[in-house]
Amino acid sequence: MAAAAQKSLDALTNDLLWILIGTYVYHRRTQLEGLATWSAEHLAEEFFLIEAVQRDLILRLTALDDRGRGQRSFPAVAKCLKDAGAFSAKAQAEADAAIKNYRDLINEMKVKHRNAYIGHVLDEESSTPRLPQAPAALGKATAAAVALGDHLTGQRQSYSFRLTGGRCIDLRKALGM
Repeated sequence: MAAAAQKSLDALTNDLLWILIGTYVYHRRTQLEGLATWSAEHLAEEFFLIEAVQRDLILRLTALDDRGRGQRSFPAVAKCLKDAGAFSAKAQAEADAAIKNYRDLINEMKVKHRNAYIGHVLDEESSTPRLPQAPAALGKATAAAVALGDHLTGQRQSYSFRLTGGRCIDLRKALGM
């Protein structure tokens, strides 16, 4: 495989790793462990942090669908693989179909969340952080992004989050992916 194609795949895999780390943190934070002992200030801080992680996940997941020149996204990586001759015609058609399915899955998230109050703020929208209300497709989009990454790399990728002290979290296992 050409070096440029491998570099694109490595970068995409790293993007997916950070999406999974964010998803893991999001799931842990939304458990609100210790809520009974929190002050009102602590609760407000937690909601702010949860909402910030949610926005980050929406931006990262929707960016994987961008088609602009120089963007790192599923369409760009698929094109790079095609240009490198790493895809057969059948594999290209399968990748194109999977990318279209991903686009359909995240379209509402892109329009109602990223374009309305995250990436752009419409006149009638408030820039005040919202109480965390995850888009309905957030979990499905994350799983679909990981599956599409596997498809493009041609193998199931492992994603782990190494913590201080040597503990390592298998993110796919922890998130049921």
